Amino acid sequence: MRRQNARERLAAALLPGEVPLVTVDADTSSAAPGGLLAVTPTRVVYTAKNDSWAMELDRVMNVFFEQEYSRGLIRIESAETRLFTADASDAQRVVAALRAGRP
Repeated sequence: MRRQNARERLAAALLPGEVPLVTVDADTSSAAPGGLLAVTPTRVVYTAKNDSWAMELDRVMNVFFEQEYSRGLIRIESAETRLFTADASDAQRVVAALRAGRP
């Protein structure tokens, strides 16, 4: 049920017709664990029970990946920096999609 709720939150955050290229389980450094991070052709979107965030890909200045054991840190820099953690392989897929999608 929890997974279904997360999928419903993500679906509600997407624009009409927007389809994620990559979707992974991710957490933020805030008190909003158990979210989903998705990359679409034009945006990056994060949704969790108590938090949501989205940004147009053309506003992303830099994207970084760091691995510590089986976890990966995704650092998205723009006017503000956002940090997400996910399984290392999932984090690498998100970073690759973000880098490929930026103008």
